[in-house]
Amino acid sequence: MGRPRNVPYSKGMSSRLAARTAVLCALGAIAGVAHADKRRVAVIDLSADPGASALRKALYAELINHWALGPLLDAQLDAALEGAFIDEDGPPLAEALKQRAAAEEHLAQFDYQGAEADAENGEQALVAVTPTAASAPYAELAFVLGETELYLKKPNEAARAFALVHRLEPMRRPDPARYVPEVVTAFEAAIAAKPQTVKLDIAGTGRVWIDGVEVGAAPGAFDVAAGQHLVQLTAPDRKTAGQRVEIDRDAAIDVPTEVASEELQVRRARRALADAPPEAVARAGAMKQLAGLLAVHDAVLIWKTADGALEVQTWRDRAPGFSALREHGSEPPLELLEPLSPPRPPEVTPPPLPPVHGPENEPAWYRRRPIQATVAGALVVAVVGILLWENRTRDERLGQNPQFLTVEPPR
Repeated sequence: MGRPRNVPYSKGMSSRLAARTAVLCALGAIAGVAHADKRRVAVIDLSADPGASALRKALYAELINHWALGPLLDAQLDAALEGAFIDEDGPPLAEALKQRAAAEEHLAQFDYQGAEADAENGEQALVAVTPTAASAPYAELAFVLGETELYLKKPNEAARAFALVHRLEPMRRPDPARYVPEVVTAFEAAIAAKPQTVKLDIAGTGRVWIDGVEVGAAPGAFDVAAGQHLVQLTAPDRKTAGQRVEIDRDAAIDVPTEVASEELQVRRARRALADAPPEAVARAGAMKQLAGLLAVHDAVLIWKTADGALEVQTWRDRAPGFSALREHGSEPPLELLEPLSPPRPPEVTPPPLPPVHGPENEPAWYRRRPIQATVAGALVVAVVGILLWENRTRDERLGQNPQFLTVEPPR
C-alpha cells in the first residue's frame, strides 16, 4: 500500500534522504577533482594521414584511463587537431582565378566593360586572402584591369593600375611579343612616374599590409603614393579583411575585421606548426602558440616521413621541449606517453591490525549468552516502544483532522 493521503513524510525520512544526497555529492565532487587534476595532453596530427588518425584515437583512449594524464576536455578543439588542414584562402583564390579567366575572355571578344567588371570583382575577392598569397594573383588582375582601361580610353586609370602591378611585383614587365606596343609603353611610363606621397589613416585592429608589404599596426597613419592600393589587416585572432583603395590626397579608411573563432585559431596554429621549418627554434614558437590556445603544457606530435612511416614526438613547455623523433611501430600507446608521465607514486599498504587474543577457550564477548540476551531484550523493548508511539501520534492526528472523525447517526 502507498502512503495515506494527507499524511506527510516524516522528518526522519527527509533527513535520511538529505544525508544520502550529501554523501553522493561529496563522492561526485571528489571524483571530479581527481579527474580535473590530470595533466591535459594535446595529441596533434601534423600529417593529415588516416594512419595518424588511428594512432590519435588509440592515444586518446589511453589518456582517458591514465592515472596522471588526460585528453583535452573540449571535443571541438580536439577534432581541430587532425584531418585535412584548413585552407582559408582556397575559395577566394578560386573565385579570383575564375574572374580573371572571364576578364581575359571578354578582352578577346573586345568586351572591355565586361572585362573591367570581371577584373574588379576578382580584386575584391582577394582582399580576404592572406597578403603573401594575394599579391601575385592581385597583380595579374590589376594588369588585366590596366590593359582594359587603356582600351577604354582611360589612360590615367590605366597608369594607376600598372603602377599597382609594379608595387605588387617589382620585377614584372609585359612581354613585347605578347602585348601590343601601346600596353608596353603605358606600363613603362607608369612605373617611371613619381606620384606625390599622401597619408592614409587606417582604423581597425591587427597588422597592416599595403600592396603585399607589412607596414605596421592598426590603427595608424601611413605614407603611400597617390593611386590605387590593396590595404589588408591580419591577426591570429581575426579573419583577414581589406579594401581596394584609390586616393589622390590624405584620406582615412576603416577596415572592420571579424573575430576568428577559437576553433579557427587552433586550425591556423596547427597548420603553422606543420609548415614550420624543422629548426627547433622556429618550431618551438609555433608549438607554444598552439599550446596557449589549447591551454596545455604537454603534447604528442604525429608526423609522416617521405617514405610514408609515422613518427612520434613529445613536447613539454619546459626544457628540453621536444623529444627526439621515434618511428612508430607496434609499441603500445602507453609507451609513447612515458616521456610525459611523472613517476607513479608507490602504493602504500596499511599495516595489518594485530590479532586480539582472549583467555584460552573463552568465547568472544559477542558470543556470550548473557550479552546476546541483553541485546535481544533491548531490541524488543525498542520496537514495542516505537509501535506504541506511532499508534498514539496517529490517533492524535485523526482526532485533530475533521475529515477523519466519525459522526454517529441519531437514534
